[in-house]
Amino acid sequence: MADKDIAEKLLEDYNDVFADIINVLVFNGKHIVAPESLQRANVLSQMKADGNLHEQERDVAKFWTKHQSDIRIACLGFENQTNMDFRMPLRVISYDGASYRAQLNDKEPCEVITLVLYFGTKHWTAPKRLSDCIKKATVFPDDMHNDYKIKVFEIAYLSQEQISMFKSDFKYIADYIVQMRTNNNYVPSQGIINHIDAFLKLMAAISNNKLFEEIIPTAIMKGENTMDRFSTMMKDEYEAKGIAKGLTEATNSFATDMIKDGVSAKMIQKYTKLSMERLEEIAKSLNTTLVL
Repeated sequence: MADKDIAEKLLEDYNDVFADIINVLVFNGKHIVAPESLQRANVLSQMKADGNLHEQERDVAKFWTKHQSDIRIACLGFENQTNMDFRMPLRVISYDGASYRAQLNDKEPCEVITLVLYFGTKHWTAPKRLSDCIKKATVFPDDMHNDYKIKVFEIAYLSQEQISMFKSDFKYIADYIVQMRTNNNYVPSQGIINHIDAFLKLMAAISNNKLFEEIIPTAIMKGENTMDRFSTMMKDEYEAKGIAKGLTEATNSFATDMIKDGVSAKMIQKYTKLSMERLEEIAKSLNTTLVL
């Protein structure tokens, strides 16, 4: 889970990806937030609980500023969820509160808006409002109660029209998740991936397939940057691993037979290239003595 959290943050922290997600999910694909208008915001804050100081960290946060100036329009944040969290409104209000507190001494504090990006394949049924998480004190008049609503975006349930609006690498992440939910299969596209390292690390995390991560050095070295090519590289890697595994198993089997027949370790090493330690392990598993 930690690897997945880190991978999600790596890709989303790129300004072009961050702006693209906002533009599609909030502004229906219109180019409202420009990558160059984003500035990094502090994701760490402290809170006091049980008499101790605790540190909390939101996933990704950036200040959206007016063109060619430091005037802030809003502080935008992402919280990534693979699983539903029934306390999510409490968490988000805590993050947003910390962001507002950090602006106490600012001349013009800006609004804080958080998007919850939910990557699960089942619809979000957890609370989206603070009032659904807490026990309401009914003794107070209705106008005394404050509520807080979070904005949850179900990535696996985006439409094809929404997916086509994305311009960044996030398009292929969303496309993969939607295809796997609807078809339990994935047909790769030939669209260009810009952030190969971060993209493949996230693909490895969300697909639970480490081969995406293993092909990173080769993909970067050869300049391979499409999902179609990544899939081909993974297939080649998988087949190579299968051949290597088959050869290893065959070699171990051959060595086992020779040990049983009393062939000397020196002769076995000549034909199998196995180490003496490995031969001793095989002999031990056979409950026999290796002939030297």
